[in-house]
Amino acid sequence: MELNQFIGIGEVTHDVDLNETAQGHSVCNFNIRIIETFEVQGEQVQKDLFIRVVAWKQLAVKIHPRLKKGTKVLVIGKIVFREFESKGERKKTFEVSAIDIQVQE
Repeated sequence: MELNQFIGIGEVTHDVDLNETAQGHSVCNFNIRIIETFEVQGEQVQKDLFIRVVAWKQLAVKIHPRLKKGTKVLVIGKIVFREFESKGERKKTFEVSAIDIQVQE
């Protein structure tokens, strides 16, 4: 059995723009910051983890107006691998393709 699911709560790192693909699909891309807390030699240590999130179509349109820098969100989605070209160089990345996004009040 295989499972590909991401569930995380974090803060949006910047105001989010709603864009449209060449095929006419709505999309918004943004990062969330998750603060991970753990103990090292008896001391509490915090580490920031930045996750790239992509919301598509109706989800992007619905959630976009509420995504501002600092907004705390719950993201449910799947982890996807993507390749792209930047400045003539082939790059690879992982990101979360959102299935649901809920603003945490």
